[in-house]
Amino acid sequence: RTSTSVTQSGDMSCSACFSGSLDVGNPMGCETSIANLDVYTSSQETDHSAKSPSDAVVIITDVFGWRLPNIRLIADRMAAELQLRVFVPDLHDGWSPPSWLLDGWLDPATTFWGRVWQWARLLIRVPQVILWIATRGDRAVLPRINSFLSELRRKHNVGRVVCSGYCWGARYAVLLAGTENVTAFAATHPSDVYERDLHAVTKPGLFIVPDNDPAFPPALLEKGKRILSAKPPPLSFRFHEFPGMVHGFAVRGRNSVQGVAAARESALMLVCDWVRHCLSGPDRVRRGE
Repeated sequence: RTSTSVTQSGDMSCSACFSGSLDVGNPMGCETSIANLDVYTSSQETDHSAKSPSDAVVIITDVFGWRLPNIRLIADRMAAELQLRVFVPDLHDGWSPPSWLLDGWLDPATTFWGRVWQWARLLIRVPQVILWIATRGDRAVLPRINSFLSELRRKHNVGRVVCSGYCWGARYAVLLAGTENVTAFAATHPSDVYERDLHAVTKPGLFIVPDNDPAFPPALLEKGKRILSAKPPPLSFRFHEFPGMVHGFAVRGRNSVQGVAAARESALMLVCDWVRHCLSGPDRVRRGE
C-alpha cells in the first residue's frame, strides 16, 4: 500500500510484522539474567575480567522476542564476526507472540481442517496480540533497556555499546540514539519510527530498509535521509535499500525464496561492518569517515 503521510511509519501491527519463517540451527550462546531481565548472550571473548571495559552489541528484537532461534543465530554470527559480546535482552516482560504464528502465514496446512485449525489459532491470538502491542510501548520498554545498559556497564565490564534493532526493536535503537547510552545504532526494517524520533538522533546510524516497506514507507525514508543528512558533522549515517525484499526479511526471511538468503547475509554483514566502523577508534566516527 502507499502512504499518504511522511510524518510517521506504517502501522506496526501490519501482517508483515507477524509473518516469516523459522531458521534451523543450534544457538551456541547461553541464557542469563541482567537487571532483572532474561538475556541471551553470545561471546567469542575468553576474558571478561580485563581492567579496560570491552565493547559490546545489544540486539533489540522484533515482536517474536529473545527466544526466537532466528535472532539467537544472528547474535551468534555477530559475536563470531566481531569477536565481541552480543546481548539479546527480553524486553517483552516474559511474553512474546508465539513463533507458531509464522506457520499460518507461510506454512499453510495441506488439509482443510488443518487450515481451519491454523486460522482458529490465529484468530484466538488476535486480542492477545492487540494487548501485547498496547502494553509494550515506550513507557514500559525504555526504563527496562536503560536499566539494562546501566547494569552492563556497572557490573559486566562493558564500555561502548552499539545497539542493533530489528522491526519493533529498531524503534528503540533509534530512540536510544538520542541519548548517551549508546555509541551508535543500526535499524533494520524499522517500524513505528516517526520524524520527531529522527530529529532527536545524536549518534551515528545505519538504516537497512526493503523497498516499499509499509512499516517504513519510501516517503518516510526520503524524509529521514534529509533530516539526518542535515545534521552537522561529526554525525554520519548510512542507508541501504534492498529491492524486492519485504519487511522482516533480515530476521524471518525464507531462505528458499530466490534472493532472500543472499539479502539476509548482506544485511547481517552490513551491520557487522557498521559496528566495526563505529568502534574502530575513538575519533573515526567523529570525523564521519
